[in-house]
Amino acid sequence: MNLELNPDFIKKYFRRGPRYTSYPTAVVWNESFHADDFCLSLKEADKKNEPLSLYIHIPFCHSMCYYCGCNTTITKNQDKAEKYLEHLKEEMRLVCSYLPHRRQVGQLHFGGGTPTFLNNEQFSDIMNGIHSYFQLTESAEVSVEIDPRVTSREQVYHLKNLGFNRISMGVQDFTKKVQEAIHRIQSRECVEELTSAAKECGFQSINFDLIYGLPHQTIENFHDTAKAVCVLRPDRIALFGYAHVPWKKTHQKKIDSSALPSPVERLGLLLHTSNLLQNEGYKSIGMDHFSLEDDELYQASLNRTLHRNFQGYTIKSFETLGFGVSSISFMNNSFSQNERNLSPYYSRIESGNLPVIVGHKLNNDDIIRQYVIEQLMCNFYLSYENFEKKFQIP
Repeated sequence: MNLELNPDFIKKYFRRGPRYTSYPTAVVWNESFHADDFCLSLKEADKKNEPLSLYIHIPFCHSMCYYCGCNTTITKNQDKAEKYLEHLKEEMRLVCSYLPHRRQVGQLHFGGGTPTFLNNEQFSDIMNGIHSYFQLTESAEVSVEIDPRVTSREQVYHLKNLGFNRISMGVQDFTKKVQEAIHRIQSRECVEELTSAAKECGFQSINFDLIYGLPHQTIENFHDTAKAVCVLRPDRIALFGYAHVPWKKTHQKKIDSSALPSPVERLGLLLHTSNLLQNEGYKSIGMDHFSLEDDELYQASLNRTLHRNFQGYTIKSFETLGFGVSSISFMNNSFSQNERNLSPYYSRIESGNLPVIVGHKLNNDDIIRQYVIEQLMCNFYLSYENFEKKFQIP
């Protein structure tokens, strides 16, 4: 499927809008949803006794990437992770006090920040903590995001030995000028080295993240990045658009906005790279993911059974428990989000309180719209028959 640029189309639709990784979106969550409401959601969800998805947020990074939109803490002090992990484990204990059944876990995802900021001993410690409160199913997806600049071959092997079976690398762009502009210098060689290690030790799935819309990107230089990525043959590729929001993320002010691609150039980057990846044997999944033909994501897309959560497209849909600063849970049709900064997060945990600060309980209209949006953004399809059967309305 080769798409072409249409200037009138671009002019009409080039404007900001929600990404709909959740519905309702996070901007409408509010402080009227308290930790007590989250506790009630936990109790109600526990009655189902179904497998869960766990998200663990590790906020630490050694340096700031100027394009980043994540919740991060910049430090080179490894000891800060020790205190954080102790609070993570205490948060798990507090949450599990409302879950009398030792819940099974079908998905476990470490995100950040930089999860591989943790050293091998710290990773073993937090995984032991998780196993003490939850039971991973035999088929559980256990994934981790890594920064190739701070991750070693030895650590990749250690992660595999701990039970991780999926790995995701932030590649973004190999062009030196682009890397300098976004303050993220990493070589192709280090990505190649870690990809080789992940394949050698038996990771089931390797994902690369690419970002289009960064300063100084052109179709020509991003073409070279995409071709180099295809040579390494990851199982999946996520092609994200850079969101320039310096009024929300002040470090993005260090990016020269005049060096950003224009709307036409930005869409050109997306379409050219999408076509290149498909010509190299990758199948388009949803709106911004690609996978090899034998990947289960592609099979799910053919069957119209794709789902999407905050980590991207997935073949399984579970209720989610998030742990750590800024992490998000979705339990019993309600969203909740933790404190976004370390100090208040620590204070709440130390006082024996859950660190939830905002949330939203979905009403019936929300649930209907959530279902429709997910069907469209995952499968580009909505069955009227299934809709009417599910909601008992025409």
